[in-house]
This record gives sequence, structure tokens and C-alpha cells, in this order.
Amino acid sequence: MFDDLLEDVGDFMPRKIAPEYLDFVKALKEEILGPLSGHDAVKGLRVYPVKQSRGRSYWKANVITIPVFAIHKARINPGFTHYYMAHELAHRFAGNEANHGHDFMRWFRILCPARYQHYELGYKPRLAAAAGISSKESNDALRNF
Repeated sequence: MFDDLLEDVGDFMPRKIAPEYLDFVKALKEEILGPLSGHDAVKGLRVYPVKQSRGRSYWKANVITIPVFAIHKARINPGFTHYYMAHELAHRFAGNEANHGHDFMRWFRILCPARYQHYELGYKPRLAAAAGISSKESNDALRNF
């Protein structure tokens, strides 16, 4: 149906791709990665917007997905899509076994601007707080933005 818009990912293709957001997520990935875009952890990584309830990192396929709701939520919560993408990218840098532990949080804090990191408190509050993420830190960053 919209095969000309999609990159070939071998045997794997995420379900429920939202082609109208492909350019947006590709540009956001490049913005977040910046000079890290050549890092082995994300070399050849493909990002797809999907009409699903959550994003995922598909290790073997070298694909991450960002749910459309995260794109829409940014209309009310500025930076939410940026946060969501940084979260999924942090999984790639931290490694498949890192889950949401120390290495993941270290990479998350590198990739996600401080003004958006507070969103992680809503997802993994104990782990985010242990990593030093606080709503005060995010509020301070917003004031200086």
C-alpha cells in the first residue's frame, strides 16, 4: 500500500505503521542523535511511527517504534515525543540486557534534554529518581530554556 515510503527491513516489518508520521520520526531521530548517529548502537537503525499502545526496540531487526499517541501527546505536553524517542534510543545504547537499569538511565540522561526528563518519572518513578531525575531539575531546565 505505501511500500515506496518504507525502508526495507529484511524479514521484519512492524505492524500498524502510520506513514503520515514517517518523516517526522526520522527527523526527530537525527535531531536527538546528532553526533552520535554513527555510533555502532544505532548504525542502520530504522524508526517507525505505529498505531499501537507502546513503542518497542526490536533488537534483531534493528528497529524501534514510536506510538502515534506519543506524537499527539506532545501537543499538550511539550517535548513528550522527544522524551519517548530518547527513551527508546537509550535502550539501543545501553544494550539488550540493560532494561531500565543504570546503563539505560545514563544513556537516557545523555540523549534526553533535562527539560523533558521528568516524563520518565511517570513511567519508571523509582528508577528515574534513583538516577537523579527530578521534577525540580526539569523545572529548572525549563526556566533556563
